[in-house]
Amino acid sequence: MAFASIFVPNFMLQAVVRAEPTLREAALALMDGNPPLCNVVAINEKAARAGIELGMTKTNAAQFTGLEMRPRSRPQEKIAHAVLLDIGWSVSPRIEDTSQGTIVLDLRGLTHLFGAENDIGAHLAQRSCECGLLSNIAIASNVDTALIAARGFQGITVIPPGQESKCLGDLPVGVLLPSAETAETLGRWGVRTCAVFAELPVLQLSERLGQEGVRLHALARGAISRSLVIAEPGRYIVGPCALGVATVMGRARREGHWWYYLDDGMYGSYSGQLFDHARYPVEPLRAGSERLPSVLAGPTCDSIDVIAENLMLPPLKIGDLIIGRAMGAYTWACATDFNFFPRPTVVAVNAHPGDSGAVWSSP
Repeated sequence: MAFASIFVPNFMLQAVVRAEPTLREAALALMDGNPPLCNVVAINEKAARAGIELGMTKTNAAQFTGLEMRPRSRPQEKIAHAVLLDIGWSVSPRIEDTSQGTIVLDLRGLTHLFGAENDIGAHLAQRSCECGLLSNIAIASNVDTALIAARGFQGITVIPPGQESKCLGDLPVGVLLPSAETAETLGRWGVRTCAVFAELPVLQLSERLGQEGVRLHALARGAISRSLVIAEPGRYIVGPCALGVATVMGRARREGHWWYYLDDGMYGSYSGQLFDHARYPVEPLRAGSERLPSVLAGPTCDSIDVIAENLMLPPLKIGDLIIGRAMGAYTWACATDFNFFPRPTVVAVNAHPGDSGAVWSSP
């Protein structure tokens, strides 16, 4: 049995760059916080070489010539993570949504479809790149070893069974994600790598670091075996099977933001945002390097009919399409005909081999 982990380094920054590709070659820093207390929360390598540091204030960072500054975009992070899940689901139906920018795939039974494990890793890396995400891929015989290797090694890594401890040995202990207190203790002991940590006696570790030390010691040796945690089967299994397609039917400039009014909204397919606090990642089909602060709203006159705010979108025109992802669960079934706007039409694609799409008749 093998598992593949996909890890997107510097995820917050990559989510912004994915939406604004021209930033990929620039020195870039992301800001977060409430003005005027905005600080640098993410930087790329070029910004670091220029002298930008995490935690630096926006005022200080602005003094550096040639630095591009952007606000952290949680909506873009949501979209990028949904794209990451789509990449995983394109290979395996069994996925753990581990954390933001990190997933694990169960590769059981997939080698006859995609080839050897190296081929699967190359396929995942290529799909990630095509979707605007530069990812690390690691494949191992247990979940946690794959996660640690993806955090620690660049590119594609395949760890043979029985070689977990040896392969992880050169990585810094930080990839094990110890608590701040434990990390400080290990630093005082001079423990810098997983190999050195794995050589420490477990009994003494338990006495000094408690159960966390025992768990981290097992992780450093690649000795923990667990099952994938697939949460909320309804949404995670059924959600990816459907996309929402809405059309821009109106637009207006309001308080420095472009408001785009769609023919679907909170009383339609996006009702799950009201009823169970779901968030459906949305993005336009229109491409463009220019990005403007934008809001997506539904067609009704109700003030709560707002799908997403503070998005950085290219200038949209009437008739442009907006794609909503992971909309196979708790969407159309909960939609209403409020204000006489009909529920969206459901189109079934690939219902059987050779099917090019057919309108599904609702009950």
